[in-house]
Amino acid sequence: MFISSAQNAKFRWLKSLKLKKTRMREKAVIVEGRRAIEQVISLGYTIKYLVLEESIEWQLSTQYQTLYLTESLFNQLSDTVHSQGVLAVVNLADNTAKVDYSAPLVVLNAIQDPGNMGTILRTCEAFGYQNVIATKGCVDIYSSKVLRASLGAAFGLNVFQNQASADVIEQLNNHQVAILVTTLEDGTPLKQVSCQGPYAIVFGNEGSGVEDIWIEHATKRIRINTKGAMQSLNVAASAAIVLYQLADE
Repeated sequence: MFISSAQNAKFRWLKSLKLKKTRMREKAVIVEGRRAIEQVISLGYTIKYLVLEESIEWQLSTQYQTLYLTESLFNQLSDTVHSQGVLAVVNLADNTAKVDYSAPLVVLNAIQDPGNMGTILRTCEAFGYQNVIATKGCVDIYSSKVLRASLGAAFGLNVFQNQASADVIEQLNNHQVAILVTTLEDGTPLKQVSCQGPYAIVFGNEGSGVEDIWIEHATKRIRINTKGAMQSLNVAASAAIVLYQLADE
């Protein structure tokens, strides 16, 4: 099907998926880029539509209902400067999964940058952290920018969004899960941290770090020792270092 008008009902529906409230209502998200789409398909998700810029030809092993858009219309959906001209609308199944408190958990506290969020999700998937809890104030994990930065990793994780910090802490305490919080000072050096039981590692906001409530309820505060003048690291870099280190414990 070829679409050339911005007034086309199907195009207007596609464009509405850029809004979080529409994604939640329709249980569908836009995934951009060939590699990310292939990743989502490999994980067993259903493709509702394959959306291509009119000059693009792309064949997959399975045939999907394909919408071709003019360049100007496609650019209204794309968030990249140099787009591959390939999008997919992916159906999100109802999440009936429950948090596995016996496995290591990652808690993301008010992380707002899509690039950081996507990178952390990709790191979680790489090192086997399957359960991710995102507190209120976090960027939407299913926004197109996050999905692109994560290369679709979010689809391979058990993600629980929009959770109140107090409620998460209560559940962690009820299940006797240790709470590890990253800090810049007054913390145990990462190399000295040993995890003997279930734990949750908390990463905080890019500017202000983790909320005070997490500091107050932390079982252990940990820090990454640096050697240069920089005393702090980008949250995505910190997460990569910590998750790699703890995954080997």
